[in-house]
Amino acid sequence: MNQIPDDARLRLRAFVNDDQINDVLKIIRPELAQQSKITGSDILGQLASILEHYDRDRLLRDDLRDLETHRNNLSSALAATKKLRRLIKQEPLILRLLASSGCGWLAYEYDGSARAVRVHAAPDSEARVAALNEALELMESNASWLLSSPDILRRRRLMAEAEEGAHLSLERRKIWEPVILLYYDCKKRVGISRSGPVQKILRILHEGLGLKPPKAESVLRAIKDFRHFVEEHGRPAASPADSIYSAAIAAGRISCHPGTLVRNGLQRECK
Repeated sequence: MNQIPDDARLRLRAFVNDDQINDVLKIIRPELAQQSKITGSDILGQLASILEHYDRDRLLRDDLRDLETHRNNLSSALAATKKLRRLIKQEPLILRLLASSGCGWLAYEYDGSARAVRVHAAPDSEARVAALNEALELMESNASWLLSSPDILRRRRLMAEAEEGAHLSLERRKIWEPVILLYYDCKKRVGISRSGPVQKILRILHEGLGLKPPKAESVLRAIKDFRHFVEEHGRPAASPADSIYSAAIAAGRISCHPGTLVRNGLQRECK
């Protein structure tokens, strides 16, 4: 175990301790035929990525209000932005308000030929006014677009995936399903059991994350859904960035990412 490169293990230590890491490695050790493609370091790196993605989305979920509240807040922000833009246009001392120190200085020059007064201010004040106007214009334009259709905001939220898969828990989508795929890649099979290896791995990861143990029946349902998908369609075509095989490709141990590839209109399987 100590021969595994530190980088992957250190990333994983942010979530689980060394004993838990070693327990997971004992369970998920690749079959002999897979050991030329998948190393212990690959497994740790993939587990670290899985937990990092989960933690990121958990934090984003906690920061996001429900969709309706978000829509109402955005509507209020849009109205406030429009009002502020109008007030700025009407404010004769806006250059002073955005001066870097004190109230800045202004110089007025009367242009007799145009019968107009030219206002001169410190360059930093003028730059700030221009930047503020540009920012408010962008806010108004983008907020208007997000609110222009009931579906746009939902799709563009940081947690759009969670909104679309609201019937599935974040833990299932971001931990269980990727771990099941990882186990499948290492073992080439996933058994249906309430106390099997996948269940044990997930209990270890939940414990490390400070989560309640996963319900065995819920995990079992996820395993059955995965097996059904594999029977119908073959291995899920996860992107190389999300796959245990990305490290093997980078190291030259395999040539491409397993799954259906489409090139020149033809499909082929990468083994």
